Amino acid sequence: MSSTSLRHGVQFCGSDARYCFRGKDPGRFRYSSFPLFLCGVLIGALLFLGIPESALAAEQAAPSSLSRASFLSSYGAVVFRHKGESPAHLYIIGTSHRHTVSRTNGSNTAKVQAEVYKIGEWLIENEAVQLLLPEGLFKRRPEPPDPDEEMVLIDSSFDEKERNPFPFQFIEERLSDTSVYLNAEMLLKEHFRICTRQIEDRELYEAVGECLNRLEGAGDDIVEATLLHEELCYLQEKRTAVMLQKIPEIVEEEIRRGRVTVRKAIFTIGLSHIADIIRYLGEEEIRIHAPLFSRVGTDDYNEAVHLIRKQYGVTIIVPRTLADDPDVLRSNRIDPVTVMPQGTPPPVETVALP
Repeated sequence: MSSTSLRHGVQFCGSDARYCFRGKDPGRFRYSSFPLFLCGVLIGALLFLGIPESALAAEQAAPSSLSRASFLSSYGAVVFRHKGESPAHLYIIGTSHRHTVSRTNGSNTAKVQAEVYKIGEWLIENEAVQLLLPEGLFKRRPEPPDPDEEMVLIDSSFDEKERNPFPFQFIEERLSDTSVYLNAEMLLKEHFRICTRQIEDRELYEAVGECLNRLEGAGDDIVEATLLHEELCYLQEKRTAVMLQKIPEIVEEEIRRGRVTVRKAIFTIGLSHIADIIRYLGEEEIRIHAPLFSRVGTDDYNEAVHLIRKQYGVTIIVPRTLADDPDVLRSNRIDPVTVMPQGTPPPVETVALP
C-alpha cells in the first residue's frame, strides 16, 4: 500500500485509515463470470427455502449504497471520513459564501451554494439528518419564540408545486439573485423544515469582524498589517474550534427537547476552515497558539476533540465545483490527490491533508 505525505514530511500508511485509502481503488469491484442458468438455479433454490417476500421487496426498493454515493458525487467529493458507519454522525460541508464586506457573489458562488443545497438534500433524504448548523450569526425575527432556533428567511416565496424537488438550475438561479440575502442553508430550512441552531460564538464572531475591518484599514503599514494578520488567523482558528466543540452538546440538547430523534447533524462552514478541522480530528486534539503580540490576549487553546470523545463519525464533503479545482484546494491546504473524482463512490476512510 502506498503512503501519503503530509506537508511536514510525516508519512502515514498501513492500517491507519484516517490518513490513507484502504486499498488502491476501494470503489471498484470485480465480478467473476458465472453461467446464467446457474444464477437462475440458485435464485430458485433460495425462493424454495422460503426467503420472506418482505425482505425481497425491501432489497428491491432500497437503492444500493454505490448508486446513492454516485449520485452524491455529482455535487460533492468526500475528502475526509472518520468512523463512517457510526450512528452518531456529523456531516461537514466546506463551502464558499458571498464576500464578507460587499455581500456580492463571486464567479462561482451561486453554483457552489446550489451544490451545497443538493448535498444537504441528499443527506436529509438518505441519512435522515434532522439538524442543520450553519456558520454565521442568524438574523432574528422581532420576537421569536426561541431566539436560538429560528433563522429569518428573507425569501420564502416558493410555490408548493416547485418543492418536489428543486431542479439544480432553479436553485442556482435563485441563489444568483443578489437583491435578497439567500443561501443554501435558508433554502434547506424552507424546503425541509429542518431544525436549525445557532453554532457561532457571538463574541469571537464579532472579534473576527472587527479584526478584518482593522486589517483593511491598515493600508501600507506593513508592521500593523502583519500583527493584525496573525491576530486574525488566531481568532479564526479559535472560532472554528469553538464551533466544532459545541456540536455534541447541541445535538444532545435538541434530542432532549424532542426536536430531533437521531444524533446526526450537517455543519456548513467556509472551505478555508476545513484543513484545520481535519488536523484536529486527525490528532484528536485541538492546539492553537496565541500570537505573541496581540490585543486579543496570549492564551493558548488546548482541548481534546469532543466529537472523538463522544464516538461521533465525521464525514467532510467539498462541493464538486471547488473539489475539481486543484488551485482552490491547494490554497485552502487540501491535497487534490485525495479528492475522489466524480462518479466514484467514497472509500471507507479518506482524508484531505492540511
